[in-house]
Amino acid sequence: MLKTSGRLLALMAIVAGSVVVYTLIDLLVPGSQNPIIDAIVVSSSVVAQYLLGRKNVESWILWLGPVNLLSIILFYSAGAFTVMALYMAFLIHALFAIRSWYRSVQVTS
Repeated sequence: MLKTSGRLLALMAIVAGSVVVYTLIDLLVPGSQNPIIDAIVVSSSVVAQYLLGRKNVESWILWLGPVNLLSIILFYSAGAFTVMALYMAFLIHALFAIRSWYRSVQVTS
């Protein structure tokens, strides 16, 4: 599990990454429907993947919240219901994964 400083660093990386991705979307895809949400999903996904690679349980919190929930909203609003269903499946997977990871952390502590 991350310490408070690690969580703050992850949050700062998400915010900074969101600003960068938003700027790129604004430059490269003018008129995008939801550039802010897209930017948050992309930067949260990168940070979540990094944390997952380091085996930090907090990665699953990012997969649940900013990544899957916002993606479901994004794809619903775009009418991409098949992809929305995929992210609903990812959300369910993340719920089971975080439960399993928390149990394994408790056992080893």
